[in-house]
Formats: sequence, C-alpha cells, structure tokens
Amino acid sequence: MLVATGQPAAADVRQGTVTTTAGDHTVTATVSVGDASVPQWGKSVTIFVGYASPTATVTAEGHGNTVVVTHRASGDSQTLALYGYSAGTREYATFTTGGAATGTFDVYLGATTTVDGATATFEHNKVTSFTVTRETRPWIEVKPGMPLKGKAYQVSGGLEWFVRDSYHAARGAQIGLWFTPKGSTSAVRRKTLTLGSTGKFSTSFENNGPGTWEIRFAGGSQYTPSSASVTMSNFSRGKHAATYTQKVSGTSYSTTVTASDIDMTLRGATMQVDVRFRHNGRSVVWDTGAFLESWNVARRETSFGDLRQVSGGHYTGKVHFPAFTSAGMHTIGAVSDAKVYYGSGGNDYDWHFIGPVAMTPFVVRRSTILDARLSTSTPARGQQYAVQGKLRKISVDQSNRASYQPAARTSVRLYFNPAGPAPTRYVRSVRTDWDGKFRTRVGATSSGLWTAKYAGTTTTYLGSTDTARVTVR
Repeated sequence: MLVATGQPAAADVRQGTVTTTAGDHTVTATVSVGDASVPQWGKSVTIFVGYASPTATVTAEGHGNTVVVTHRASGDSQTLALYGYSAGTREYATFTTGGAATGTFDVYLGATTTVDGATATFEHNKVTSFTVTRETRPWIEVKPGMPLKGKAYQVSGGLEWFVRDSYHAARGAQIGLWFTPKGSTSAVRRKTLTLGSTGKFSTSFENNGPGTWEIRFAGGSQYTPSSASVTMSNFSRGKHAATYTQKVSGTSYSTTVTASDIDMTLRGATMQVDVRFRHNGRSVVWDTGAFLESWNVARRETSFGDLRQVSGGHYTGKVHFPAFTSAGMHTIGAVSDAKVYYGSGGNDYDWHFIGPVAMTPFVVRRSTILDARLSTSTPARGQQYAVQGKLRKISVDQSNRASYQPAARTSVRLYFNPAGPAPTRYVRSVRTDWDGKFRTRVGATSSGLWTAKYAGTTTTYLGSTDTARVTVR
C-alpha cells in the first residue's frame, strides 16, 4: 500500500513523503525540492530523496531509480536519474530549466530499495510539487540621499523581469511603494503604481524625517516576488552610511556603504570607503573583483575605485576625486557579483549582481583661503585703522583646470577679542568686491585679536578663518 502526503518544509522548500512496505517493515521516502526562480543563465534545482524505516536499515538500489518531473499545465515530463550518497540511504537528481515553462511542477518517485533482504518499490506516485517562476530585479534610489528637512526629494525605481533569454522592462507590473520611519518596524504603503513601457517610476515627497523606502512586487504565476529598499537620512555633515537591500524568492542580500564628506584641495581628495555585503543564504562566495562607483548625476560625473576584501563580505576601498570634481551632493555604491547557495547541493546556487545603485550620499565642498591683515598693527589710541583682506576659493575653468580665484560678493564676518578678560564680540559683516577683497575702518580703542571668518556654504564651499593682532599705543 502506498500513502503520499505533502506539506511545505520551509518558505521556498517543498517536501512530501510516500510510504510502502517490505515484508514486515514500513519504508518511507521523503522528497525535498526548492521552488525555482530562474535567472537569465537558467537554474539547476536539486531534488533530494531520503529513505528510512523505523525497524531496519534501508538501502537504495543505486541503479535505475528515477524521479519524473511533470509540468502540470502542459503535461510535459522529464525523467531524471537518481544518484546515491550517504551510505545508500539518500539519493539526488538535478532538474535544469531555462524558464520557458513556469508554474507548478509535480514530482513522481520511481525507486527500489531493500530492507533485510526484502524489496520495497515506489511506483512513480506523485510525492510533492514545486513552482518555477522567472526572476525579477527591482531597484530603488532616493535623490538627494539626505534631503534637508521639509524639502522635496525624488524616489525613483523600477523593475525588470526575465523574458526569452534576457531581462526586459516590466511593463504593466503593479508595484507598491512603502516607507518605514526610522525607529519604527511598521511600513506604510505610500503609493501603488503600474509601471509603463520603461518599467521605471519617479515620484516626489516632502522630507518629514529619515527612514527606509521599499519597492515591492507581489509576483505571480510567471514571475518571482521581489523587493528592494534603501535607507534615507536627513542632511548632515561628516560620515554617512546607507543600506540597500534586495529580496528575491526568499533570498535577501544587502550592501551597507559608509563614506565621508570630501574637503577638496588643488591636489584633489581621496575618500576611504567601508562596504559590508550581507545575505541570508546558506553560504556565499563574494567576488574579489568588487569595486566602487560614485555619481554626480546633475553634472554627469562618474568616479571609480577598487575594493579590497578584508574578510567574507567585508571590503574597504578608496576613490580618488580630482580637483575639478563638481562641488555638491554625490552618491556612492558598491558593485559585486555574489555566488549565493540556497541549498546543500553543489549546483544549488545563484549568481546575484549587486549594484550599481546610487546609495550613500556625501558632499564635496571646495577649499577656500581667507587672508586678513591690518593697515597698521600698532595704531595710536583713537586713531582709525583698516581691517582688510582677501577671500579666494577653488574654481574650475572650462579646461578642467582648478585654481584659487577671487570670491566676489561674498560675506565675511569680523570678530574682535580684546586683551584681558573681556569676551570675543561680533563687530560687523563686510562683503568682498569683485576682486575678492574687503576693507573696513575701525577706531583704535584697545589691543587684541581680530578674526575674519567665512562661514562657507552647505554643499559647495568650506569655511575659512584668519587672524590679525593689533597693539594700541
């Protein structure tokens, strides 16, 4: 007598059992197989069969045992040979698909085993089933990656799906756009969109606080469910980190990139970058050829840098930016291939291409030089003297030559710290002329230290200061 049962063993693994008898012994065969999400290069799925009896040791014949895999919709079948391992109590077969047929596939077992000299036969009864869908590739990004509070920003993304040996825009796919505020575990659906012919979308929101944006595709009978998310932060200065996560058919992989703002000089600037690749698969082999890519979309600038593997998915790298690099907001991401194993079979892996996605924002600000001096450093008490100077900033000409040029029509603040216990006080602001020069007259009332300060800008120029000492006679 044959009795077959089936139930999912995990989120993407299907498991079924079939039972027969051999003499006085009951023999059970367990068949396990994972759902298949087929990428461009096809997919190999390992079907495992294990034999067991509560009263004796079971040994598979090792020759002639097969599984038949049948596409439920069309009836097309493949007969696959089973190969033994694990002292004859386990066997496996490999099912290969290019994704031409999708949907449900049924697995039938035909095998012979021996138990204490008696023969137990499994006569091609259906044991379990699994699904085949074609891989989808979502992406999402936020520009700028750290918008000012209350300002508008763009959330863009898209979806591709595998059709006929290559990936195409997912025209007509319906996606959900979700936002999780920082510190919360609850995502809120902000929009539902139907993708057009480009398979892309772009929509704007007002920055009401940091969090994580996510695109979700529910999948269907032909295409694999998938999602992608990226973190967004409020504008700040210093060091920045962002995480990009992609999930396809139960497998997730993420990239966290940490980078810092750049203070640009005439010699250019080099940025140190830390990258962490993570996954939830059984094991992974990371590509030693991983690299960094940086963008300034507004200026159509791209820079690259190598990554060095520290251990596992931990990499470090550097990107050098020449002096003519545009000031303002940039983003940087990491690009890598990852060989992710989803099962214990030698062929149970997928190659995942990670990036390039504009992820971690950083700001490039150009250096400035402020020179301050006095018309006389030893005026007589009550005498008028001038506090004067010049402000210069890095400028780039049409030939991409960088040099310090006068900073015209720019505000400079003046402070005076009198000798003794009195505190530093703000005196006045002056504006540079077209040659970057400033000049103002003051009366000599006490000795002390003058400070000229240029505050810089949020995303373009660094601040600078200079001092000049006066001694009143």
